[in-house]
Amino acid sequence: MRTAALALVALTWMQCAHAQPLDTASLTAKLSLEDLSGKSITEPDHGKAFRLRVDLNDAATGRAPNGLEIAGWIRRSDPLNRSCEDEARAYRVTRAIAEGAVDLNGVVLAVLNEDASVGIIDPKLNGQPANMLAAASLDTMPDDFIIDRANMRALFAFKSKGTVEEISLADGARQVIAQGLKSPSSLAVTSVGDVWIAEGGAVHRIGDQPVTNLGKGDTRLSITPDAKRIVAVSDGGEVGLVDIAADRIVMRGSLGHPISASTLVGSDAVLTLSPDGKLAELRYFDDFATPIAIPLGLAAKQIAVSPDGRKALAFAPGTPTVAIIDLATGTLAQSFALNDATVAEIGFTERAAFIATREGAYLGVLDLNSVKQGTAPMIRPVPLGGKGGASNGDRQLLASMLPSPNMLAVDRDSGTGWIVPELAAVGSMPPMDSVRLRGGVPLQVHIADRSFREIQPGRFETVAKVGDGGKHELVLTTGIGGLTACIPFDVHGPAAKPSRLYHVAVNPTNGSYRAEVPQEIEFTLSDEQGHNLDVETARFLVPSLVSGWSQEVVAHRAADGKLKATVRFPHVGIYAVQPIGVPKGWHLQSTPLIEVLS
Repeated sequence: MRTAALALVALTWMQCAHAQPLDTASLTAKLSLEDLSGKSITEPDHGKAFRLRVDLNDAATGRAPNGLEIAGWIRRSDPLNRSCEDEARAYRVTRAIAEGAVDLNGVVLAVLNEDASVGIIDPKLNGQPANMLAAASLDTMPDDFIIDRANMRALFAFKSKGTVEEISLADGARQVIAQGLKSPSSLAVTSVGDVWIAEGGAVHRIGDQPVTNLGKGDTRLSITPDAKRIVAVSDGGEVGLVDIAADRIVMRGSLGHPISASTLVGSDAVLTLSPDGKLAELRYFDDFATPIAIPLGLAAKQIAVSPDGRKALAFAPGTPTVAIIDLATGTLAQSFALNDATVAEIGFTERAAFIATREGAYLGVLDLNSVKQGTAPMIRPVPLGGKGGASNGDRQLLASMLPSPNMLAVDRDSGTGWIVPELAAVGSMPPMDSVRLRGGVPLQVHIADRSFREIQPGRFETVAKVGDGGKHELVLTTGIGGLTACIPFDVHGPAAKPSRLYHVAVNPTNGSYRAEVPQEIEFTLSDEQGHNLDVETARFLVPSLVSGWSQEVVAHRAADGKLKATVRFPHVGIYAVQPIGVPKGWHLQSTPLIEVLS
């Protein structure tokens, strides 16, 4: 256990770390390490996933602060490292961490491919030669595939083998966590990482006795958005509501007929499709015997509900027509049909529905605020750059990036995941941001948030892997004016070989940095021994650390042999200088910061 204290005037370590002065009241940060079984450890093994737990407290009151979010990363300890404050300041502007550090922010992608292989992709590494963090291979295709964020793992159910297996999203390790099961068809995982299984109609936590049995046929499990209950719905139309904390069934009901599909509506209701798909039924758990019947005007096979529970879209893969249901009134709002395309799947962000086409050439974006009876819906076609013929309707290639207003839409043929915003513009070009999905032909994709999550006030956890042994430190920041600290810890295993490091020095030719006027700047690139690197041109990104301004500049070798470029700083403040296109085999030691005073 290691603790950092951060105070207004003076700082004190409660063990062996260093910290930075801040302009806020004192906070303390305590780091604890565990293996994934929950056993406390002092040194994680290199190359093996482990859990980091950070406890924040107000040193003056002893109480946990409210409303904080923390960013973090793990770097090797080095006397030449930038200070924690400088490192955090640069991260807040660029969202980039030092070369070789382990990122604990943002998301990773878990991709199941057609050959039953699984790839773990880091979108932040998309511009590098490899963006795959880990890979594994399953023996056969799973019957269910979900993400457990608490333990940063992908979970798979196999009816034919009677097993549930996991693959770590940090290191790719695969293991069986339950076996000898009777056709496990569906999985659900709680916010603390407890896994529930449906074996036929039997519903239970792994290792426990069933809390209910819904009879013959497969049962699908879902966790309510409030994370308090599990909803089990069987093919035969039986429904069970399980209280997770009490570990018992709290409601049992029957629709009186089989169903073809079901989905939750918030935490309080379930929406189902009749066997022929022509009728949807909305049932609230507190009035289950009184369904709201909604004729659809088409034979739907799937149904998707918006995050706010206000709208639902019903469709049949391979057909062009979509029915829009107003769940607030329990009525059919309207229907529409795609032009020259058919629906493959539908996903949601907060304000838009994204319609993936079976042909794969474009994505339809429906503005949910435009859905009104008697008014044609507003659907924007967004090209994905595919050649068509991509989806057979059984794929899951849309993944919401909530809480951000973006959808990840995967083009199967190119293996590209396009990041499509809610306000995507109509045009002939695909979206600007994308991530390459390496390792196979994608079949399903899920998004896992690897950032620190607050599990109770002031306590944050995540899972990570460090590839080499030796001394490391966790860098933490809660944002501008908040906590910033480096907490050291050791990793068991051989230390990494020294990198070839280079340094960047920046100097104004006129002796000082000035705002609002063009001025010439000299750039010097040198190795660890101080020898200049022989380059004729060098590209740099110069972002402001106090505003959103940034500029890319190109320095050229001048007649006096020095690299020079002209920069016009728009205002006073701190700026970073980040090389673009780092020389092969070299790593930047630290990003230089410059201050414009006038």
